[in-house]
Amino acid sequence: MTIKKQWMIVLIMTVVLSVLLNSFVLSALMNRYFVRYYNENYQEHARQILQVAEETLTTPDYNARQLVILLQAHLSGPIVGIQLIDSEGVVLADVYRNQRGMMGGHMMRNLGQTDNLTEIDNAPVIKGGKVLGELNIIRQGTLADSLEIKSFQSSLVVNSGITLGVLIPFALLLGYWISRRMSRDIMSTADMAIDMDLGKNTDMSRSRVREIRVVQESLETLHRNLKLKKTSRKKLIDEMVHQTRTPLTILSTHLEGFRDGVIDVNDEELRKCQVQIENLNEIIRNMSNMIDAEGELEKIRMENLEISGLIRQVTEGLKAQFDLKGIRLTWKQEPKIWVVSDRYKLSQSIYNLITNGYKYTDPGGMVTIDYKIVDSSEGSLLEIVVSDTGRGILEENLERIFDAYYRERSGDELEGEGIGLYVAAQNLKQIGGSILAESRIGEGSRFTIRIPVEQKQSL
Repeated sequence: MTIKKQWMIVLIMTVVLSVLLNSFVLSALMNRYFVRYYNENYQEHARQILQVAEETLTTPDYNARQLVILLQAHLSGPIVGIQLIDSEGVVLADVYRNQRGMMGGHMMRNLGQTDNLTEIDNAPVIKGGKVLGELNIIRQGTLADSLEIKSFQSSLVVNSGITLGVLIPFALLLGYWISRRMSRDIMSTADMAIDMDLGKNTDMSRSRVREIRVVQESLETLHRNLKLKKTSRKKLIDEMVHQTRTPLTILSTHLEGFRDGVIDVNDEELRKCQVQIENLNEIIRNMSNMIDAEGELEKIRMENLEISGLIRQVTEGLKAQFDLKGIRLTWKQEPKIWVVSDRYKLSQSIYNLITNGYKYTDPGGMVTIDYKIVDSSEGSLLEIVVSDTGRGILEENLERIFDAYYRERSGDELEGEGIGLYVAAQNLKQIGGSILAESRIGEGSRFTIRIPVEQKQSL
């Protein structure tokens, strides 16, 4: 059954029950009121009738017509008849509602012939200890038998029917209008969910029904979270792809060098190739983390590193590529400096900065790597500077170059997805480091890496 039908049924039942309950309560209250009113009214009339009877029986020359008129005045409420008899059994007056009263006579109405729904209250008329006569008051036996109550109940039933006849069409119209609005909002919410599932942009007005609006907001929150997870998963995959380029490029360069005779096939060069193969194996082992977009790309493995050897290992693998383009790749030979860091992440960051310089530096240019120990309020830091003589970066873009997929717009169609600097910044963040970019258009760029010299092995 649809919500519209259920709503209409509930609304009609509510209207009917409300009217019936109101009628029942009103009838009960009115009955209670009439019982009290009739009792008080009857007692007052009975007292007045008895007073008239005493005056009549103590007056020798009473006016019979006036007596009937006085007694007829009390034929109201539950009293339907009055009979006054003197001590000799003569009926002085016998009046009934809707009948002409009988005045005087020796024939007494047979009271046993009265309606079965009536009762007779018999009271002797006594004055000065002497019985003057007898007074019979015929009244309706129960409150429900009174004409007033019957008239009221009949009117109540009729009015309840009229009320239902007016309210039910109104309730149907109101229920149809409300259910239509609710159904429209629910169907819009369903369409919203389908569009989200299909990846379409959703733009719909909020429902005024709180519960439906909460469902809509929950769907939008879920949609945003799914988009964030999708974006995070794409970043992880792109990072993985980008990281594989470092060892693959070095291996490709060495294989070309071996083939062309530029690089000698010796144990040292083979060891470099073996290191890159191990890096590829490490990336493959970490690919399972791509299933969970919120998981870490890989574990942090802190170890003692000698920086000059690490830089030499990265640059020697790229030197042939730089020579082919006509760009000088140099690094200063400083005394050995040892730090505690993650070998793979640090070398990956240095590699990304060097290849970034290679990409944006024209033939005849130069890329330089320098490093030193600097003191700061946080302790000793290793500072690695990668600078180039390339085209440079606009100052307003320096804060965005470390965002994923960001690339400066230029006339050249350079390869890449804009992920390299992002990966470098994320790697350094994970090992407690930072990166700073400085640049001027036409003069080149300068990237400064800073990492703590001493770090806990548990990082």
